[in-house]
Amino acid sequence: MQVLIVDDHPVLAESFAAALRGSGLDAEVARAATPGEVVDLAREADPALVLLDLDLGALGDGRDLIAPLADDDQFVVVLTAVTEPLAHAECLEAGARGVLTKDTSFERLIEGVREAAEGQRPLVSEARRQQLLADLRKHRHEEAGRLAAFERLTPTEARTLAALMDGLSAEEMSQAWYVAITTVRSHIRSVLRKLDVGSQLAAVAKARQADWQPPGS
Repeated sequence: MQVLIVDDHPVLAESFAAALRGSGLDAEVARAATPGEVVDLAREADPALVLLDLDLGALGDGRDLIAPLADDDQFVVVLTAVTEPLAHAECLEAGARGVLTKDTSFERLIEGVREAAEGQRPLVSEARRQQLLADLRKHRHEEAGRLAAFERLTPTEARTLAALMDGLSAEEMSQAWYVAITTVRSHIRSVLRKLDVGSQLAAVAKARQADWQPPGS
């Protein structure tokens, strides 16, 4: 059974391929210059399993390759240094069949890849998969709620809030933007009302707590 390894670290990839060959699998390292070439190579080789790293250097984020590979009916297993469960959930949502972390012992990694390639057992149980996806949906819902108030700001109000976060006074904004100070103060009042806070300091604190970033930053 063939395993196609997609990793931007040649030495590590070749070492892992050699170890997989030693365990009885036909392992090859993908030689590709673009994400599209990775998909084409996988389609041509039609491996039993594509072992995909998430940090692909010049090739970009491996997560962007999961869906195209899965759409081609490739059995994708992610190998990553990332241990955050929500990141694993994003991979499963995109179509990966499982996630292996690089902090796992080398022997266990080899065993996990071999078992997945041979279809002996799933890398992620269905119950665990559903739990991860549920946690991801909950996280996204909470994130949307956290930023909802800021999404109601107009571009001018968002610029005003960003200026407050940078420590500018109403007078300084007025001078920098060549507008009347009464206009600036009107924008500030609109920001406070939409964020449901009573002061400029509270608006800044709420923005920082929500990790809000001005559009285009």
